[in-house]
Amino acid sequence: MSGQVVIFSLKHGLGGVSVEERARLINRRLARIVADPKASPEDFEVGVDSVTGMPFVRHKRYQGILFTISAQDAGERSPLSIATEYAERLREALKAVRLQQQRQAERQRQRELQREYFRAILLFALYTLALPVVWLGIRRALRYVDSRLLASPSCQQGVRWRGVEVLSAARYSLLLTRLLLLEHLVIYGALLAAYLQLSLAAFPHTKSQSNLLWRTVVQAISQAGSAILDAIPGLINIVIILVLARLTLRAYELLFEHAEAGHVSLEPYVPQEYLKPTRSLGKFIIILVALFFIAPNIPGAGSDFAKVVTVFLGVVVSFSSTTTVGNFLAGVVLAYMRPFRRGDRVKIGDIMGDVVDSSFLYTRLRTSKNEDVLIPSLQILSGTVVNYSAAPEGVVLHTQVSIGYDTPRTQVELLLLEAAKRTEGCEPQPPPFVLIRSLNDFYVTYELNAYTRCPNQMLAIYSRLHENIKDVFDSAGVEIMSPHYVAVRDGNRVTLPPQE
Repeated sequence: MSGQVVIFSLKHGLGGVSVEERARLINRRLARIVADPKASPEDFEVGVDSVTGMPFVRHKRYQGILFTISAQDAGERSPLSIATEYAERLREALKAVRLQQQRQAERQRQRELQREYFRAILLFALYTLALPVVWLGIRRALRYVDSRLLASPSCQQGVRWRGVEVLSAARYSLLLTRLLLLEHLVIYGALLAAYLQLSLAAFPHTKSQSNLLWRTVVQAISQAGSAILDAIPGLINIVIILVLARLTLRAYELLFEHAEAGHVSLEPYVPQEYLKPTRSLGKFIIILVALFFIAPNIPGAGSDFAKVVTVFLGVVVSFSSTTTVGNFLAGVVLAYMRPFRRGDRVKIGDIMGDVVDSSFLYTRLRTSKNEDVLIPSLQILSGTVVNYSAAPEGVVLHTQVSIGYDTPRTQVELLLLEAAKRTEGCEPQPPPFVLIRSLNDFYVTYELNAYTRCPNQMLAIYSRLHENIKDVFDSAGVEIMSPHYVAVRDGNRVTLPPQE
């Protein structure tokens, strides 16, 4: 099978077929397997004929049996062991053949690649030598054309129509110079593109990039030509949009100028403290909308540009949750939700303080320890905000005391209400009230609730309230404690307050 190496030998015929004919048939079948690139060395397998009981070797890619091993072929050994050994030899031999074929194919490919690269290097050298020659020739031709155009009567006298000067000589020369510069850039760019395309096409590995570059340049030139023809209607639309946007901006600015001066009130839609940021935000939105309508009318852009802008804005919004843009958008939402005002006592997360300043990006709180804390707007929008200054009737201050069962309930409630009455900052209306929060094993938990309209002084009011509670209970001889009993009882005496 391998051409030079004997894999195995047969010494006997089989079924009336001579040993020579039998060898030729096996070699012919193996040659078909070698010629098939999809034939795997691992596909050789051994089987046993169900009729004759003789083992055979076959290949999955070959329809039929490759050869059969008879008792005469095996001699003193088992025919099945001989078939298994020959199948393993065939696997190794086919692996060697496949490796040799791969090496030959690789050598052939390397020879072809060397010839192609030698030809490509020659072409690249030729293009490189021709580039400066062509460049200098074009440069001289352009200089000659430019000198003739700049020496024309129009550049010396300007452009006049019926005795009226439309363009002065200086302006005409400047315009012509810039047009000629644009012409030079286009010509030199085309020359460099042709050089790059030919150089890439010369090498096998960059031929696809060369075709892509050529298609890109042709497509760009075609689109540019179409855009030039379609530019006039688009420019007219742009001028109209700019005029409308300018008028809208002027009216918007006048409205907010009067609002800031106090001549017009925009409450409750726009709070007074948000007039300036809302004014800037509105101008930004008007300009953004104008640009959105201008974009499809820009020459060469078409409607695809609007799609690009939309995708860009979508990407910005998608990443805004962890960026400054996210804080800005959250600040805009908070500005119109108005969960708090400047001066309110609020609790944002675990931080309690008075709102000192609020903008689109952050809110500044001043705590009771005179500390300034900056909280990003995105954190406020995604967290919990408690506003103690929002309710007009005030916020409810509440504190708890635990008293034993032997103290009458009515006495405890009267003492707590008296303490609230004595506390400066606690409102008489709505009146304070007492709740029984729990009946524990050995004591009762009472909760005193009192209204205050000074939430900014909550800590001081709490301190005065606790002072008065202690003083009132001390003067009444009632201990503020949570008693625990360990006693041996006969079940007759109960712990109840005395009858009034």
